[in-house]
Amino acid sequence: MTRRVRSWALAALAAFALAGAATPSFAGIITQSAQFLTSFSAFTDDSTQQTLSFDNSGVASAQMTPFNASLGTLNKVNINWSLGLSFSGTTGSNGGSAGTNHFGGDEYVNTNTYSTTGGGTGGGGAPGTSVSFSATNGTNGQYEFLLANAGTAYNAAIWSAFIGGSPYTVSLDTGSSYYFYYQGIASGTMSSYRDVVVSYTYTPSAVPEIDPAMGSSALSLVAGVLAMIEQRRRRAMLVA
Repeated sequence: MTRRVRSWALAALAAFALAGAATPSFAGIITQSAQFLTSFSAFTDDSTQQTLSFDNSGVASAQMTPFNASLGTLNKVNINWSLGLSFSGTTGSNGGSAGTNHFGGDEYVNTNTYSTTGGGTGGGGAPGTSVSFSATNGTNGQYEFLLANAGTAYNAAIWSAFIGGSPYTVSLDTGSSYYFYYQGIASGTMSSYRDVVVSYTYTPSAVPEIDPAMGSSALSLVAGVLAMIEQRRRRAMLVA
């Protein structure tokens, strides 16, 4: 029992010593994300060009939760739209081709646009040729919002949405045109993704630091308690 009491007292001393040191500052990060995936494999050996279009008239939209001000001070917001498409297949009896265009579009926060992103590629060949390709938008879909740039680099209503009291939407509008075309493809698989990640970088609310004077008093108090416990232990040993 005596060992447990002394261990507690020593731990308390260490705790007060640590509390007296300056509290380190660090950045907090909160992320939210959404995915929009498509896949197609019903190819036919047709020499007439066929096309594929996204649902919802080409709009990918996700609802996001605004920053909780009780966590601290919001420093910046990053929105990253990551786009990718891949195809692997075989041309038909007369040869064929496939490709992507209009694979991208305007980026929005609610109804406020702030940037565009996208890309395209394709391939083809003689009859019975294996064809494969892929396309991404690289880092083109990344955008950083700073409070200092609100109203100049982007619409101030966007920052208001980040810190508002209601959910907001992030959207990518590729338009109603097709994003993939093919002709003379006997078989294959096309897959695409449109992923979005929203990140909040913030400074957490400060943890109150202990006044050094108060810390010294607390250390003295704990030391006195420890001395009293030690004296009682010795007396108990003498009586025994």
